[in-house]
Amino acid sequence: NEFCDFDENIHFINSFEWSEPCEYLIGLDFGQRNPTCALIGVWTMDNVLYIVDEYYKPALPSVSSREMFDKFEYLFPEGLENKTLKDKRDAQHIIFNIRVIDPSTKNKNRTKIREGEEIPYSVIEEFYDHGWDFEPGINDVASGITRIREYLQLDSNKKAHLYIFKDKCPNLCEEFKNYRYQEFTEIQAKTHNASEDPIKKNDHAVDALRYLIMTRPNSPQKALKPLTRIQKDIQGLLKPKIITNDWDNDG
Repeated sequence: NEFCDFDENIHFINSFEWSEPCEYLIGLDFGQRNPTCALIGVWTMDNVLYIVDEYYKPALPSVSSREMFDKFEYLFPEGLENKTLKDKRDAQHIIFNIRVIDPSTKNKNRTKIREGEEIPYSVIEEFYDHGWDFEPGINDVASGITRIREYLQLDSNKKAHLYIFKDKCPNLCEEFKNYRYQEFTEIQAKTHNASEDPIKKNDHAVDALRYLIMTRPNSPQKALKPLTRIQKDIQGLLKPKIITNDWDNDG
């Protein structure tokens, strides 16, 4: 395994319930023929990130959206039965303070018929239209791997700042154990430094983890405490509302 600070016996743990204040996050790596992976993260008051659940299945955004609401409904105190898409979108804003997705989903590489006219359309817009309001994550692979390693390291109390629920996230655990950098041939090895690029295969859950971890501070021991529910509500009120689906206007 390329995560040199990773120890399966330390970082893979059995799931448990907690009652302390925490912040929920969701990170998603989209796949249509490959699996779409959504990971649920819990950021605690002692600056530990627990990955507590996963959705892992190849599917269109419309299907993934519905199935993710079904799978993660237990996180919504008021439930989602008979809720409209707008109700669900409002609810996921309240539950998940962080909602990040592969930034390539902003690309308008598909089309949609609107008022009889074919218009460019993106995956991130399709998720929005089906109730999930994601923001593009940071897809810097090297930085993401570095930050994962930072969180795997044990602090002075012999405690890591990243744990994965092995009974809830089997696909992430399997990918994590088998994550590898690209290997050079014997001839290449004589003329190149060791590769810094991971093998891009069976890494959809690890990619989703990278998007999540990049929303956390560089040093977990110096991290800010998670927002309280009241602070999150205030932040939501102050956040500009989306009034258009024109995702090309980034600034």
